[in-house]
Amino acid sequence: LRQDVPTLPESFAGFRAGAFVSAWPAGPEGGMGRGWEIFDGPASSERPGDVAVRRALAWLPTDGPALLWVHLYEPHGPYVGEGGTDVERYASEVARADAMLAPLLKELRRRQARIVVAADHGEILLEERCGRQHERSTSDHVLHVPLFRWEGGGVAVVRDDRVGLTEVPALLHGVAWGQAELMARDAWAAESGMCEPGCAIGCAPTGLQGRDRVVIDDGGRWVHRPGSGVFAEGAPDPAHRALLEAIPPLAAPGGATNAEALELLGYTVPGAPEAR
Repeated sequence: LRQDVPTLPESFAGFRAGAFVSAWPAGPEGGMGRGWEIFDGPASSERPGDVAVRRALAWLPTDGPALLWVHLYEPHGPYVGEGGTDVERYASEVARADAMLAPLLKELRRRQARIVVAADHGEILLEERCGRQHERSTSDHVLHVPLFRWEGGGVAVVRDDRVGLTEVPALLHGVAWGQAELMARDAWAAESGMCEPGCAIGCAPTGLQGRDRVVIDDGGRWVHRPGSGVFAEGAPDPAHRALLEAIPPLAAPGGATNAEALELLGYTVPGAPEAR
């Protein structure tokens, strides 16, 4: 994470801030730990979500305002829930995540906390030619995720397509949808995690350096696919094509340890099995 990108606790001066994450990619080595009083996560791979929940409950302060981030890795492939198919096992992992979060949500509701629920990506099961993944695609199945706020018994759901996790601070501060800090953009930029030619036809080279870049607006999307160049899907605004070049470059993992950790989770090698 670049140093000029603000982190969540930097928007909450005077709050004690604790983060409890369940997977190495969300950990402090990527810069996500900046600004937190406590940042608790696994040194590699992942850990069960109930570990993060228990540690979050043990940390919760009682002597002043607090900002809490709890991250669960469930549901995530390979799915190990109950059922005979991946779809059934995925649903089982969703239910298990709900059960893990129940004691934390009960305590937060007792304290009348403001709660924002979000996801970093969706999951492709059987909707595309390469199923049971998310890092090889920039489709709506991956990019459209839940984002809502619970407060005092009411739920506010953010329904616009062109908002994202950058809106979480405003939601936590209680900003109403449609105000300046919660307005949809004219266009939204995104990037896939990697290239696998069997999934994104014509991409090259395989792996991190061949990932798609996309800019999405009301008319469609501009796509920059290394190996195939720039092309349009639908009828996007021609003026938005230039935004493809504004997406900051993302470097490959900086060292052997990082590369091995990402490979273990299936993020760097096309077709690599994910491992728990």
